[in-house]
Amino acid sequence: MSWRPLVSAEHSETIAATIREIVAAVGATPPVGAYDLADRALLHAYTAEADIAPDPEDRAGQALVAAVTAFAQGPIRPALFGGAAGIGWRVAHLAAEEDAALVCSKIDAGLLRLLGAESTEYDLIGGLAGFGVYTRARGEAGRPLASAVLDEIARRARPVRGGLAMHTPPEWLPAWRAEALALARVCAGRSDAKAQIRDTGLCHGALGAAHQFHRLWHATGDEVFATAARHWLDRGLAMRRGDPIAGFPSCLFEDGNEHWIADPTVLSGASGVALVLHSMITDVEPAWDNLLLVDLEPAG
Repeated sequence: MSWRPLVSAEHSETIAATIREIVAAVGATPPVGAYDLADRALLHAYTAEADIAPDPEDRAGQALVAAVTAFAQGPIRPALFGGAAGIGWRVAHLAAEEDAALVCSKIDAGLLRLLGAESTEYDLIGGLAGFGVYTRARGEAGRPLASAVLDEIARRARPVRGGLAMHTPPEWLPAWRAEALALARVCAGRSDAKAQIRDTGLCHGALGAAHQFHRLWHATGDEVFATAARHWLDRGLAMRRGDPIAGFPSCLFEDGNEHWIADPTVLSGASGVALVLHSMITDVEPAWDNLLLVDLEPAG
């Protein structure tokens, strides 16, 4: 099944205008570092699809080149989120194959050197699982690193009932995994007050919830998830404020107090909001969400 937008054509233009406002506002915000620049490349590349926010000046390409240049000039942590693997994923996802190979081969070599270090975690955000996500974007060229990542995971695994398992502390073992869809349906029916969502971002905000439910609708065909996705889309748009960036700041809590910051990033800021909105009004599949491992296979 091809990707289906959730928003009717008659309401799409208002959201398209919001996307263009975000793209312009992000462009007017000075970038901070390689990862921020790589996020902007992703933003421009996707929002230009379906002619929502055209990119005749190739700002996507310019941002990607600038990201690679900044990456080469200073140390950066290896992580998928906020680090070298994340920049490599964006390069592999967006750049021509030869250009991607030139950059990513250096990232591959650096990640390979880290695999034997016990300090390297195995989570998605900063560890082995995240490295594996990056290798998926590399395709066949990523196979050597992917094999090495799997070997390292197997090395750390413990024999359990004739198989292998990673040791995970009890507090990291949610008992609901076997009932994930049932829990998702409960979440879909949860009131705004109980959801306790404060901002709009992809990571923990209203548009992030909308995107998760949109993906679940595609994966299951269950209209409960479509209804929830529309609800959180509407809620996220209603949460727009007078603050930068484009009315979609990120909310942080420090010492029990809210702090609103201008955040241009995909994970927690305005760029992620624009990408979610784009997926709501076009038939362009949001393959960028492979980064989050929520690119579920569609139903039927």
